[in-house]
Parts: sequence; structure tokens; C-alpha cells
Amino acid sequence: MYLTKYEIEVNATGATTAYGYSGLPVYGLLHAIQYTVNTTAPIASTASFTISREYDSTEAWSKMLTASASNDNWYYMPRYKTADSTGASTAWNSTAWGFDYYPISDERIKVSLVGATSASAGTITAWVQGGA
Repeated sequence: MYLTKYEIEVNATGATTAYGYSGLPVYGLLHAIQYTVNTTAPIASTASFTISREYDSTEAWSKMLTASASNDNWYYMPRYKTADSTGASTAWNSTAWGFDYYPISDERIKVSLVGATSASAGTITAWVQGGA
């Protein structure tokens, strides 16, 4: 197993909503996410991040920022719930059972930033098992 690193810049210059994408389509399983704060233009604590596939917008992860989360670097290991209590295949929900890594196949990773101030910026790094 190897992990491929994708750095995704998010820059909300002049807008309160911003999007960032991995440069290439991704094939693999999302293992970890890291946020690196831009110390000269940190993202507002009222903003929220969502990580998803570019076309199939099923969320891998969503986070409403807090004052500490917007000003500090942080890491997260998302999991995708794959089955409900009857064993039926399902997207993530609070009653689903069975965790797995978030699959991505021939799509770029999309980072949505909503509620940012007009000068906010930051970097999301995604580690994916597999590669482009």
C-alpha cells in the first residue's frame, strides 16, 4: 500500500464561497486530510469546509470551523459508512454500520469553503491510497 499526497489550495479572495480541486483525477481511497492555516489570511471561524468528489458530491467530510480550528493546523481521518443495520448499502448517515475509507474513482477531490471572509486562504492536503 502506498499513499499519494494531493495539496489543494483554497483561496476566497473577493468571495465568501471558494472551491479548490486536486490537480488530477484521483483513483483510490481517502485516508487522511490535513488543514494548514495561512497565517497571513486565516479562514474565518464562521466558515465550514466540505470535502467531496467533484461530480458525485457525496461528502467525505464536513467541518464547521471554530476559532481554534481556523487558526491552527489540524488532521482528520474520514470514514465512509457503507451499510445500514439491515446490511443495505448506504451513504453516510448517523445510523449506518460498517466504516470504510472514502472511495474516489476518476474524479478530482473537491474542497468547498463556505462562509469565509474575502481574504481567507488555506491548504487542504489529502492522502489517498492509490494515485492518479
